Amino acid sequence: MQIAASAPPPESSKRLFFRVFPSIMLPMFIAISDQTLVSTALPAIAADLGRVSLLAWIVVAYLMTNTLSSPVYGRLGDMVGRRHMMLIALAFVVVGATISVTAVRIEMLILGRAVQGIGGGGLMSLSHAMIGQMVPLRDRGRFQGYLAAVATTATIAGPMLGGLLTQHFGWRAALAMSIPLALIAMVMALRLPKITGAGRLTNFDGWGLGYFAATVLPVLFAIQQLQRVAGGERVGTLILLLAIAAVALVLLARRERRAASPLFSLPLLAQPAIWRSACVAGFYGAAFVSLVSFTPLYLRVARDLDTGHIGLLLLTLTIGVGFSSLITGQLISRTGRTLIFPSIGLSVLFVLLVVFAWVSPMLATWQLSGFYFAMSLCFGTVMGVLQVTVQHAAGPTQLGAAASAVQFSRSLGASVGTSLVGAAVFVMLQSGDGAAADYFRMALEGVTQDLAAANRLAIRAEMVAAFRPAFLTVAGFIALASAMAWSVPVRSLEDRLGE
Repeated sequence: MQIAASAPPPESSKRLFFRVFPSIMLPMFIAISDQTLVSTALPAIAADLGRVSLLAWIVVAYLMTNTLSSPVYGRLGDMVGRRHMMLIALAFVVVGATISVTAVRIEMLILGRAVQGIGGGGLMSLSHAMIGQMVPLRDRGRFQGYLAAVATTATIAGPMLGGLLTQHFGWRAALAMSIPLALIAMVMALRLPKITGAGRLTNFDGWGLGYFAATVLPVLFAIQQLQRVAGGERVGTLILLLAIAAVALVLLARRERRAASPLFSLPLLAQPAIWRSACVAGFYGAAFVSLVSFTPLYLRVARDLDTGHIGLLLLTLTIGVGFSSLITGQLISRTGRTLIFPSIGLSVLFVLLVVFAWVSPMLATWQLSGFYFAMSLCFGTVMGVLQVTVQHAAGPTQLGAAASAVQFSRSLGASVGTSLVGAAVFVMLQSGDGAAADYFRMALEGVTQDLAAANRLAIRAEMVAAFRPAFLTVAGFIALASAMAWSVPVRSLEDRLGE
């Protein structure tokens, strides 16, 4: 029996939780852990496959396809049903993980991660949309808190499991973890109710998707060229890529105004509560994902820590997110207030990051953990609130589009932010005589023992200095996120829609 998308049957909170949440929890866990478990495996992958210059693409390729696929799943979920799209997303995860595990060259691994990202983008946006569709508005804060806790558990488990599996069984074992989980999630997804879509597949905006890809991909490739441009190379390539993106953006805007069923609903995105929340999500994603992605490299080359210790330190960077997400969700349900929590949390986080950028070389390991934990508490106040806000503003007929708008912005921000932070690090490494860049490569490949102790200490000091612009870049993302969070007009569940 199919259930109308706009009128889910009333159920008790407890029954609703056990009926819906388990089938949504595992796909979200997979999507988040796939982003983070590879972080601790990067040094081992570099040592095995080489090509350190391509290392960042293992992260960026996943984020890139995740970004492109997120609005597609949101739109198709609204049109043909979200359970079907969830199964398709999980199938992409299995195929992509299989390619990654069997990779013999880093280019093949990048391809596998790209395929995996196509699935990951759907798992996130579909999970949030299903909560918005099946759960009453007042209870969504609590359920979004549960989802945020799952996301945080995955963020914690990813680096820990990735570190342990990489240390004891190799990086391929770490990347293989998502295959059995995705197969189990496919079985569990069959328990979800069949909910009819509100449109036909023939109305899908394929031209919009093409223009969108032609906008995003050249920008990401251009950011990857920044380290060469700093050396006076490939300036023409950078200009050409940005020109292509600008033209594609104009064509995309023109297409979305005329399409019968646009990929991006411009009237929806024009609502201040939605586009400003999406901006917060974008800057948040840029900060959080880039910080999680580059912290293992920082700890390896600047602190000379092994994979196991890196995983434990990443735990402190993520563990507080779950705690503060749950508390924030409970506060939303009890008070009805929303944006005040990320507004304050992001402001505090900005101060912490600026201080950390300057004092991190002087911190002992336990002090480093304290900073990471405080940051994680602030990070946890954001994403669940944004989902509740945009779903409230969008109404029941555009839940998928609203949820995917936030997830898309977070993924796009993560892609651009990770690329910018990576460019900042590599530009600084190459700005001197090249010794720091050589040490960076040798440290990842585990061959620094051939250097004299005095040389190692001097070059490691350069390494620490190279990461300072990266931390300040992350702080800049948080400053922008904080400014946008304070400006969102819908600040409680009692505010009128669209204000």
